[in-house]
Amino acid sequence: MSWMYDLYQTYQNCISIVGKENGKIPLNPVGHVTVKQAHIEVRLDGNGNFKGAEVITNPNKARTIIPATEKSAGRTSGPEAHPLCDKLQYSARDYKESCGEKPPHFDKYIEQLADWATSEYAHSKVKAVYQYQKNANLISDLIRHKILIPDKYGKMLEKWEGDKKDEPLIFRATKQQAESFVRWRVEIEGDPCPELHLDKAVWENWQQYLQSKEPVKGFCCVSGKETSLATHHPRKIRSDGDGAKLISSNDTANFTFRGRFTQAEQACSIGFDVTQKAHSALRWLIGLQGKNYDNLSVVAWAISGNNIPNPTQNTYELFPQTEQEAQASTPYTAQEVSSSLIKLIGGYKAKLAPTENIAMLMLDSATSGRISIKFYQRLTSADFLEKLYAWHNPDIGCSWHQYFSKTQKFLGAPSAANIASIVYPGSNKGDNNMRANAISCILPSIIQGRPLPRDIIQSCIRQTIRLGGIKSKQKDTKDIKTPNNWFLFEKALGIACALYRYQNKNRRYQVSLERDRTSRDYLYGRLLAVAEALEQSTLDNNSENRSTNAERLFQKFAERPFYTWSILEPLLNPYKMRLRNKNPNYLIFYQKKLDEIACKFLPEDFTSDKKLSGEFLLGYHCQRADIYREKVLKEEAPEEDSLEDHTETHKN
Repeated sequence: MSWMYDLYQTYQNCISIVGKENGKIPLNPVGHVTVKQAHIEVRLDGNGNFKGAEVITNPNKARTIIPATEKSAGRTSGPEAHPLCDKLQYSARDYKESCGEKPPHFDKYIEQLADWATSEYAHSKVKAVYQYQKNANLISDLIRHKILIPDKYGKMLEKWEGDKKDEPLIFRATKQQAESFVRWRVEIEGDPCPELHLDKAVWENWQQYLQSKEPVKGFCCVSGKETSLATHHPRKIRSDGDGAKLISSNDTANFTFRGRFTQAEQACSIGFDVTQKAHSALRWLIGLQGKNYDNLSVVAWAISGNNIPNPTQNTYELFPQTEQEAQASTPYTAQEVSSSLIKLIGGYKAKLAPTENIAMLMLDSATSGRISIKFYQRLTSADFLEKLYAWHNPDIGCSWHQYFSKTQKFLGAPSAANIASIVYPGSNKGDNNMRANAISCILPSIIQGRPLPRDIIQSCIRQTIRLGGIKSKQKDTKDIKTPNNWFLFEKALGIACALYRYQNKNRRYQVSLERDRTSRDYLYGRLLAVAEALEQSTLDNNSENRSTNAERLFQKFAERPFYTWSILEPLLNPYKMRLRNKNPNYLIFYQKKLDEIACKFLPEDFTSDKKLSGEFLLGYHCQRADIYREKVLKEEAPEEDSLEDHTETHKN
């Protein structure tokens, strides 16, 4: 239960921001839940007289903190009423007469509200709501004030079928009037906070009321103290629509306790205050800085409440900057990235004590009703920042030149989600699930500084090679999300190179071309890049938009390099002739590259038809980038060399 205690401590450390609304999930007070969308706000005076109502159309003001009992906070299909704010099905006396689609539960609602409003812990605003609800017909009042729209029979209109421009506000807030959620506003002279969902005094009164209801006392396994025990635990952990629970003990009719326990509390007892605060902190953290991947939720946080770098981000996302600054200021050289990382990590180190605890939690669910903890680890801030720096470090980390889109080019490490999207690129439910599983394997490796799973690296390399053989020439697409093989290949290539380099740290691969590296796979990658660039240069000159022979044979080249090169090399002759006639200096440029690389092979390496490893992608990527750089320099300062000089040199 260390994870729950850490969440409880996080809540205690962040107690000053409880209930503060900032457009995101708030940190709930104990005994309260958050409703994402309240649709109607009813105004009363201090005596409970109806003063008016309005439809809540601003989504930033629609989220509402409401009091809840243990049962109502975890309700799914059972009729458990919230004590103050609820749907019309619970809060309207005349729901059955005005709608009747679902069974009304007003009796449960008014019973709970009456018990609170007549207790010594009732706030004056709560009493005003009770005074109104005792005798009023809420739906009738809302229809009379044109908040709800009736049909010709006087019941609530099910669907608006008129002109869109004349659509009533209530149908803009919700498609079904009968499902409207109602909250309250009691206006009392001199009261600075008429909204009950924002009034801290109302929160405190409800908490005192809950404590007075003769709770079950016992030993809390989390705090280690005798306290009031929870009988039900909250839901809505990962999102507003999430009905799954982390802790549940409602299966008393089957085999849950048979042979071991007679009561759920004997298995594990948790204090009411602890479970409320821990679940609220988890929900707040996931909404604030967590990531959801299908059924997997990931969140990392400092138990002190301080900000930390997000381990689910790639290097580009890690640097805080505006969208306008991104293209101009993103560090692209190894020195720039290293310097920026040191400054970034140093800034976090200045705010975090070296021994301060950082926690990382992964939640997953196999069914809609239950969540399991897939991974949990707590480590010191010094260790956490060290592991994160080691991952993003351009010298020894999982870094490479990445090209995710026209606006997102950077030197750095991909995120776990970036890697998973290449390994499992499909869009069906099975692929989503496999991506989530891959992420749950990759992130612990990053946090713990372990080698990445070998199967994920190999799958990424295979996918990159596959894409290399089918990449299109449509390079004008602005966004990587469009179905464009060329952009997908560029993204996959950078990620595959980063993973292979990270897996083989002992070989000390550089992110730029290594002309002295003579390993077979690296050299074959360089050969393929030169062959592709040579043919592409002639296609560009003739405005031809098609794949080169090197691109078509990409996949076959990776499987049988010597055999495929014997096919590819003769196919280059027509393009060499084109260059000889139109641009002889470029022919010299490419021929020098081919000769230079060929001379570095050992004879037995060159004639070997053994399948290439991921290393050939490093040679291919580096050589391709180096050719582009040299061509730019050559265009700026053309060489004085000539084709005749080059031919004469070879004769000698």
